[in-house]
Amino acid sequence: MLSSVDNTLPMISAAAPASIRAGGAEAKSNTLAPPNRLSKAPSCGIAALELIRRGFAVVPIPSRSKAPTLRGWPNLRITEEAALSYFADADGNIGIICGGASAGLVDADLDCTEALSIAPLLLPSTGMCHGRRSKPQSHYWYFVQDGAQPHETFKDPRTGEMLLELRSDGHQTIVPPS
Repeated sequence: MLSSVDNTLPMISAAAPASIRAGGAEAKSNTLAPPNRLSKAPSCGIAALELIRRGFAVVPIPSRSKAPTLRGWPNLRITEEAALSYFADADGNIGIICGGASAGLVDADLDCTEALSIAPLLLPSTGMCHGRRSKPQSHYWYFVQDGAQPHETFKDPRTGEMLLELRSDGHQTIVPPS
């Protein structure tokens, strides 16, 4: 059984991208200021700290990368005390470790235009939805309550193009203000 996430990702007003939405078909634009690249490191550290306080496991991601480089990252549990030191890189990113590490949090990652178009009509509303400028609202977050949700991918059978990925245990997703 899925349940929605009750509020959006933590945002620091000086670093919050405008692509953050309240979630689902009723989404409203965030009115926060555009990112300030000079203050990203403290903002990433503070955002990571807020995510940890909400019970989510986070992992630092190097700049210009989507993948963690820390050995054993799926088992990494950064404490509040260590968060700012892990996220000190001014160009680094934040990833949420999906699945059991974050209380059953899963990411429905929408990869194609058709999935992005129909998602607000088919997916349950959630308070945690984000994306990048080219694909706003391409990540819908939910808690899985009835045990672990396996990682699943759905591809177009003719082209092999990725349509949707459900990220859970052993996976992570980059989140704002990255």
